[in-house]
Amino acid sequence: GGPCGPMKRSDDGGRTWKPLTVRAGRDGEIHLNHIFASSDGTLYIAAETGAAFRSTDGGANWTSLLTGASGSLWSGTVLEDGTVLLIGMTGRVLASRDRGESWNALQTGTEQSFTSLAETGDGGFLAVGTGGTVLRVEPGLANVRATIRPDRQNLAALALRPDGRP
Repeated sequence: GGPCGPMKRSDDGGRTWKPLTVRAGRDGEIHLNHIFASSDGTLYIAAETGAAFRSTDGGANWTSLLTGASGSLWSGTVLEDGTVLLIGMTGRVLASRDRGESWNALQTGTEQSFTSLAETGDGGFLAVGTGGTVLRVEPGLANVRATIRPDRQNLAALALRPDGRP
């Protein structure tokens, strides 16, 4: 991948900015697609080429996470129970219950790419993506079920109602 542009960080509410480097050299040129945080303040980045990163110090230092994936990871979230999720190309959903030290791939039953996800009020989650794909995963990563909307429209974002329901 080509350069994604400079990533900057501010420690004073945006008054001043300084460069933020996740990886050095050519490896630092991959696209960083989504940054998200857990409730304890740990930061995660989903990136291209199956790359993911974790920071426990507010983004000052980053650890590369070995996801085992090769395609782009486009988004992620941390569930209330601490499970870290990454989603991306070819129906990929990766789950880690140990803050990214190890990953399990969920069998989604689809090759459509996922673009957005959100935890539902019951502790499960929904993901949406290309070709009208909607993935529902019940609490505990159980009962993974992908469906295709009849209009087959690409879905780029997902918003839940205030009660956490789709």
